[in-house]
This record gives sequence, C-alpha cells and structure tokens, in this order.
Amino acid sequence: EELLLWFHRQWTTLRLQEWHTCDWGYELELCTAFLKADCRNFHCWNYRRHVTEQARTSAKDEFAFTTKKILELFSNYSAWHQRSALLPQTCTSEEELAKALQREIDFVKNAFYTDAVDQSPWLYYRWLLSQLKDDVDMKQELATCEELLSEDMELTPFESKWPTLTEVSIRKRLGETSHESELLRASLTRLAEVDPDRKNYYEYLMGK
Repeated sequence: EELLLWFHRQWTTLRLQEWHTCDWGYELELCTAFLKADCRNFHCWNYRRHVTEQARTSAKDEFAFTTKKILELFSNYSAWHQRSALLPQTCTSEEELAKALQREIDFVKNAFYTDAVDQSPWLYYRWLLSQLKDDVDMKQELATCEELLSEDMELTPFESKWPTLTEVSIRKRLGETSHESELLRASLTRLAEVDPDRKNYYEYLMGK
C-alpha cells in the first residue's frame, strides 16, 4: 500500500507506452489479483482507473467488475466510488440514466438493509439521491428512511445514525426547515445524541 510505488508504476507504464511496449492486459490482470487479496486497497483502485483508461476498457465491463467486488463485500468505499464515476458512462441518454439510477437505488438498498451502520453504501446512496431531479422520487426515498427508522426495524440508536442523517438531507432537499418542521428538529436532536462528536454541526443545522 505504498503510494509512491503505485505512482512509480504508473509513470513506468506511461514511459513503456511511448515505446508501444506496455502490456495493459497484464496490468489489468495484476490489479484484479491485488484486489482479490485486498478488495479495498484504494491505491490499487486508483491505479486500475489509470490502466482501464489506457487499455480503453469499456465502462460497462468495469461497472460489472465493481458489482462483483461489492457483492463480495458491501463495505468497499473504493468500489462504490468507482461505480459512481462509471454509471454516467454506461448510459447514452437522460432517460437511460434515470432508469439506471433507480436500479442502483434498489441495488444499494440491499447493502444498508443488511448493515445500516456501514457508511460506504450510504455515501453512494446519497450520491444517487443528488442525481435525482424529481421531488416525487425524493419523497419515495424519504419513505425508505422512515421505514428503516420505524420500530419494526428495531435499529439501535447507533444503527440509526445514517438513515437519520440521510432523512435530514432529503427533508432539506425538499425545502423543509428546522423552524417549520417538527420532524426535522426531532431528527437533528436524535443525531446530536447518537453522534455527540458532531453535536455542534447538528445544532448549526437546527438553526437553518
């Protein structure tokens, strides 16, 4: 995981490419092998992006690779990040992208319904939400958070942090303010209790 070694290898492959002697297929296989040993090695993921760009690997093929790594382990920040970069490249129209976003929302829900504490799928989910343009879709995702926070799900206070934080984000996106929304104030109060290290931030949001 030494950063300088990865940058040196990247520099070396580019020099080899100038002489048309770099085997990008081999480099891609090497990345795959390293990520099999440590699927969350972000240095390797970064180098893999360099390799796939040079090898002109299709976005759909690389997207499929991220699916494979995520299904092996949901808690993979780098794979989710790679997925966010690739998703727009796999679509050829706004309509296709809108459908892909909905599929991704359904996909990522499998992760946080399995483990509500793991923040990596929540970060990807929040990126997906930032791409939605219709308030109707946002309200549907608000209902998802409310379902997770219902008594039926029996989440502990610690497990409730990310669904509550996402609920707050959606309510803000829909135009709710702490001055007008009792539900928003209650969520921020709960966040200050379960995440005291960021209490001042939640109190700041309370004033918005």
